Amino acid sequence: MPTLRDGSVIPHFLGVDSGEDCRRALMGGEYALKTGVVSRIFYPGDKNNTNGHVTEYDVLVRDRRPDGSFTISVFHRCVAVDTFGGKGDVEQWTLRPSTDQTNPDPSFHDGSMVIILCMDGDKQNSYIIGGTRHKQGKAQSAENGHMYEFEFNGWNTTVNRDGECTMTYRSKTDNEGVPADPDAGGSFVKFEKDGSVEVSDARGCRVRLDKPTSNLTVESTGASVLVNALSQIREIAAAGFVSNAPSIKIGGDGADEPAVLGNQLVVYINTQIVPKINALIAAVTTLASAMPSHSHTVVVPSHGTITSSGPTPSGGAATGQIPPPSKPSGAPQLSDFIRVKKGYAR
Repeated sequence: MPTLRDGSVIPHFLGVDSGEDCRRALMGGEYALKTGVVSRIFYPGDKNNTNGHVTEYDVLVRDRRPDGSFTISVFHRCVAVDTFGGKGDVEQWTLRPSTDQTNPDPSFHDGSMVIILCMDGDKQNSYIIGGTRHKQGKAQSAENGHMYEFEFNGWNTTVNRDGECTMTYRSKTDNEGVPADPDAGGSFVKFEKDGSVEVSDARGCRVRLDKPTSNLTVESTGASVLVNALSQIREIAAAGFVSNAPSIKIGGDGADEPAVLGNQLVVYINTQIVPKINALIAAVTTLASAMPSHSHTVVVPSHGTITSSGPTPSGGAATGQIPPPSKPSGAPQLSDFIRVKKGYAR
């Protein structure tokens, strides 16, 4: 009865063979882990898709024979594994097929490099269990340290050694990773190590939340910044509100009257309005002083109401009397505010 080196007895239905013979026996079924390149893709609904539910792939494999030589074979209708395998919890993606269907050597293809295993060694029941680093892909660097990078069809996400995360849009890419529209790409969202967050189009328009200072910055190098609300917009500041623009208008897109700027209004009143009012007061005061004392009320542009009880002759207005002003209608007149009688103008 055959025994092993340690004296263990081998049952009669088992035998002893060399490792090479065992490996040759296993090679009769596809039990070995294999790598290859995706050569074709078959979406559900394709007449060549065998299951009709999930995407299938043909994988071109450079297979090693027992004698050390290599042969090229195709594993048909491989299915990619599901990360969660649930009905409600799923993760779906597609692999890129090679754009070169003529070269038989997988190492020269630009499709996704994958790892496959066959269920029960059955080549017709092959699963893509993961991917391997593409020989023509981006090389890793020790300078990056502990990091993570993900890119799929133009969306790039990186986490650097400091834990900062950046998600960048590059526009859709081809098998070589070249973006289709570089002008559209470049926009990003970044979470910095101090907790700050920035959203930018990489051209000057950005929104930044600076966590250490609690400052919020909104910048635009474009034509406008639009803030729109169906109900109301409230602006509350504990210290002050500063608005700096050549023109400020209130009243909608069709507004044609500028908003009043305080300092500019004060300067205009002091330099343009007040001198004219003072000149008018002086002129009216001079006129009033030359009139008889029983003259009627004289209207002058000054602040406050000044009245007098000077005598008025009976029987109507006296010669040279200024007629009383008519009651204003519509917009208020200066006479609504100021009344100065002879001898009381200042």
